[in-house]
Amino acid sequence: LSPYIWSIAVDPKFQKRGVGGNLLREIIKRYTLNKEKKIELHVHAENSAINLYVSYGFRIAADVSNYYGPGEDGLLMRRTLP
Repeated sequence: LSPYIWSIAVDPKFQKRGVGGNLLREIIKRYTLNKEKKIELHVHAENSAINLYVSYGFRIAADVSNYYGPGEDGLLMRRTLP
């Protein structure tokens, strides 16, 4: 199984200050040092965090209909590690 990010949450008072990016950078670093091949996560299809994930090398691997419930689609995102 690949490492999976279940949740990253940043208090709204601290959003847009690099906190989420710092968390992602640390996660990527640790799994790279552990010689993992990839990291995966799901995100709501309308979540603005998609842009953050893309900027850290995650790519959309699949659209998942109704992942979060009826009419609430998600995206499977994946980042390949060196």
